[in-house]
Amino acid sequence: MAAEAHAGYERATPSTLSAIMGTLLALTARESLLGRPTT
Repeated sequence: MAAEAHAGYERATPSTLSAIMGTLLALTARESLLGRPTT
């Protein structure tokens, strides 16, 4: 049971990381398009 939960966590982690990276990339791209840093 613990192994299955661990496997599910490892399977869910990449999608979560990619979602976070996608958000960061989108924010960075928007700042670049605006031409000014958001503080």
